[in-house]
Amino acid sequence: MKKKFALTLLFLSSSLFSQTIISLDKKKNAYYIPCEINGIPLEFIFDTGATNVTISSTEADFLFKHNFLTADDIKESIHYRTASGEIREGTKVLLREFKISGQPLYNVTAIIVHNQEAPLLLGMSALNQLGSIEIKDGKLIVNESLNKNNVVENVEEENKKIINWLNHKLIKHQYETNEVRQILIFKEVTQIGDDYFLGGERIQESNNNLLSFTTIFLIPLSKINNINFEEKEFNYWMIVKTKNAEKAIIVSYDGKKFEHLDKIEFIIDKSIDNQGLKAEVLSAIEYLIRINKISESNLETKTPLKIEKYAVEGGFVEQIGDIHKDGWIRNSYDEKNRLIEKLEAFIDKEDKIQELKFRTTSYNPETGTIRESSIANNFMMRHQLIGEYKGYYPNGSLEVEGYFYDFFKNGHKTFFGGVRIGVWKWYLEDGASFEEEYKAAIEYWPNGDFKKIYSLYFNPDKKSWIKHGLYYEFPQGELNFLPSVTKEYNDGNLINEK
Repeated sequence: MKKKFALTLLFLSSSLFSQTIISLDKKKNAYYIPCEINGIPLEFIFDTGATNVTISSTEADFLFKHNFLTADDIKESIHYRTASGEIREGTKVLLREFKISGQPLYNVTAIIVHNQEAPLLLGMSALNQLGSIEIKDGKLIVNESLNKNNVVENVEEENKKIINWLNHKLIKHQYETNEVRQILIFKEVTQIGDDYFLGGERIQESNNNLLSFTTIFLIPLSKINNINFEEKEFNYWMIVKTKNAEKAIIVSYDGKKFEHLDKIEFIIDKSIDNQGLKAEVLSAIEYLIRINKISESNLETKTPLKIEKYAVEGGFVEQIGDIHKDGWIRNSYDEKNRLIEKLEAFIDKEDKIQELKFRTTSYNPETGTIRESSIANNFMMRHQLIGEYKGYYPNGSLEVEGYFYDFFKNGHKTFFGGVRIGVWKWYLEDGASFEEEYKAAIEYWPNGDFKKIYSLYFNPDKKSWIKHGLYYEFPQGELNFLPSVTKEYNDGNLINEK
């Protein structure tokens, strides 16, 4: 058995992301490094040219004999190519725990070489998991002590630990002058939709209220492209940029209005250089990105949402997503940046006809309460309302609710509506209420296409159903989805016809 040799192990700091330097033992133009397989110390040759960790049959026999390797660890017989080009036979095994100078790695692939004199090689199957490494002046420098293959059992607790470490380190290097002080505080990692966001606050304190502010931010971890420390005259700007300049970073200056940015800057004092923390901060955030990835197999491939804003008379409009596509949202604001209407496009998976619907919610800009909530099957017109409808008083209390006949849900591809069905209920401001009952009368052509559809109202005084509301007649043939006649009745009386 090869014996473990003495080494010098130096931790540059006691932080969570301390850089590690290991002195290597050079023998005959090769560097040797102490390792352990399931607790058994062995001396390996450091070899970045080797694909896998390799051990000879001598070491393998010992490990199997003393149960440090078992039959469960054997994966398969393989043939591999040596550095000289020879094809040889070997056995692939899984090392449950493999330590490199005390740093544990788990489930490392290794090859048992069927040769008693074969050298022990520390190859890339382990080195790739170790982190960022380099050889300098006979020393192995490990720039990241967080092992990439470690399974994090409690991601939430790990997130808290990393965020606490970041705040503990950065608070000592906040930029400060006689007038202002910049403070960066990371709060938590939270899941929103299909991404994890790193949230926090960027605070500027000053005796001058005009210079004081607090910015709330949410950074989508999977969309971070790079983080750079840009040196300025008196400080660093830590700049976080998104992939493809996507405006995916969410910021708010008052907790009410939100903006979407493709980058965000944090001011850090140059004293951070004295502790060599820049690389460690980057490693910490990279680690958060790695452990908070959502499995690709659980996600559909999605195109980043488009966000557009443009001015209109009396305010502006914000559009999110592709116009008139599933998931599209159009928000309308007044000149005081108050939401007055929200339009959402969606497809109801339970409908027999899978076509877009449009839900509109209008708001009272003075109070923020809902004025009206309705659904249509095309452009927003009264004759195209389908599904649930609700109207509200100016104070936000419910005034009326009911349902319109839903053509798509019932298997009819026609882009009209406004035919009331079921019980409609009105709520009076004095607390009283009353109901009206409606139903849809439908006639069909012999081929099953719509011929007529209209709304009937039950008149309690006459104790009979009478026409009330919209009435449609449809032609036969290809244009059956368009009504040829549209009428409107009020309590049985025709009041409009097209």
